[in-house]
Amino acid sequence: MKKISLLLLLIFAISCSKVALGKFWTKFRQSEIISEHLDHGPFGGTTEINWQRNISKEKEFKVNEIVKYGKENGWNINTVSSESLLHSDDFSSQIFKEKFGNARLKGSKIICFESNFLTINEDKNIDTQENCFVILYPNEMILYHRWGDYQ
Repeated sequence: MKKISLLLLLIFAISCSKVALGKFWTKFRQSEIISEHLDHGPFGGTTEINWQRNISKEKEFKVNEIVKYGKENGWNINTVSSESLLHSDDFSSQIFKEKFGNARLKGSKIICFESNFLTINEDKNIDTQENCFVILYPNEMILYHRWGDYQ
């Protein structure tokens, strides 16, 4: 009985650490984070982080820096384009448009990452792993990751 309880406790601890998806982004250029919101539960969640460059100290946000950091943490890049997300009707685009619409996108680059967790819309029987978006401006960066149940 003790072995089973210990095994269940170990599995629970491992699974809980996996639930905090995207938490590694809180270590990226940490001194420039101006807001973060990690809302994770057993059936899904979101990670939202906003950075603003300290103009006197830090360099501009660059696509290759962000892509490299994402890859080092197990996320694969899908696209770097605002046009493909805005003019598509696929599920990833729907997630992005629901959160951001077309506002504030002028002059930005959008990086779409594929994470290791699905976003699922059971009503429409669709899912995607392309569920993490970085909106990049020279002096600002916004990350939004949505996973799990989508309604």
